[in-house]
Amino acid sequence: MASKVGIFWFFKISGSVKIKSFQCELREAESWNGFRSYCFGHSQKWPDAVKEFPELGGSDFRRWPRGRVLWNENSRKFEIVMAVELLGEDKFKDLIIEEFALYGSSKEFLKDVHYKISKEVKEMFLGGDG
Repeated sequence: MASKVGIFWFFKISGSVKIKSFQCELREAESWNGFRSYCFGHSQKWPDAVKEFPELGGSDFRRWPRGRVLWNENSRKFEIVMAVELLGEDKFKDLIIEEFALYGSSKEFLKDVHYKISKEVKEMFLGGDG
């Protein structure tokens, strides 16, 4: 399976962590400023995510942990940008690697303050000490 770039969210539904992504294969990605990326943003794809997970209706797309998988054309590796609060948790990294078929690919997980999550949501995903 070919590696992909795109956007993602993590949801916690009925006590279970789910990942929802919108993606494209690297060869189909748009090239911009040294990166290859999926052409849509989180705000554009939120209505489609809610169709799949109706229990999210009424919540804002920024409430949930989210991020983006990019291909850096200069360093020749994938860059996964996401909330710093989740960077130390392998379970989230593993879900991203599986979802975007990044097995064996050169990759780096990076924090992005753009994807900051609230204390309430952090506790929902990591517990009180997470």
